[in-house]
Amino acid sequence: MPIRDAYDIVGKLAARRRYDLMWHYDYYQYVDHVGRGPALLLLALYFAPAIMAFLRGHLSRWAILILNLVFGWTFIGWIVALIWSLTGNTERNRGLRS
Repeated sequence: MPIRDAYDIVGKLAARRRYDLMWHYDYYQYVDHVGRGPALLLLALYFAPAIMAFLRGHLSRWAILILNLVFGWTFIGWIVALIWSLTGNTERNRGLRS
């Protein structure tokens, strides 16, 4: 009898593992069907303040990136990073001030 019980436990664990693998496969099949475009678009939108700071040559671009990375998930942190990235503290304007 104990051997039969052990086989039953192993069988139930194997069935559970098959279910988990099936769910995992279905999830990635959905991701491949939808594509990675929406995820990349949302990621670019999330890091938009940092991207703009780097493209504009902002003098505090690394600080903006860190602020965006750490506090960007809060809407207020993202807005602060966006406003900061749009200020005129750029390398091009640095030469005009001197």
